[in-house]
Amino acid sequence: LSGKIDGALITLDGKVDKDLIVRHILTEPLVVLAPISQSGKSDIELLRENSYISFNRRATVTRMIEMELQRLKVDVDVIMELDTIEILHTMILEGLGVCILPLSSVRSYLREKLYIVPFSSGRIRRKIVLIQKKNHHRQPLLDKVYDVLVTTGKNSKLKA
Repeated sequence: LSGKIDGALITLDGKVDKDLIVRHILTEPLVVLAPISQSGKSDIELLRENSYISFNRRATVTRMIEMELQRLKVDVDVIMELDTIEILHTMILEGLGVCILPLSSVRSYLREKLYIVPFSSGRIRRKIVLIQKKNHHRQPLLDKVYDVLVTTGKNSKLKA
């Protein structure tokens, strides 16, 4: 709003100021990640039977996850909170627990090494948007950035 940045790529979790435009980039599912040895279990079984490794609780997506866990009445045993996706993956690969992340956060080279299950039957999904001021003086640049982001999102391997 102050004009210090031209646009921001964010996880949308509510309404934005009326002077901003929201441009949808991608909607993606949240998934439970577990060691491959846990294959065959449901998301709820994984969360109830294993320790839970949380991503940074200040992140919008983590707040979404926590609200859905409350709605489902699933109490998780949080053993650690991490800020780095790579370390979080390593903890799961080592069998220390399970976590919930957006599907795009799962590195492609790990998809065959982890057990991945949709969280809450895909009920909640993360929305990635580009926000910007209305009538921005760099609108052609923002349009190009938006087009590239949408194309990249459509071409990615984010299908669960």
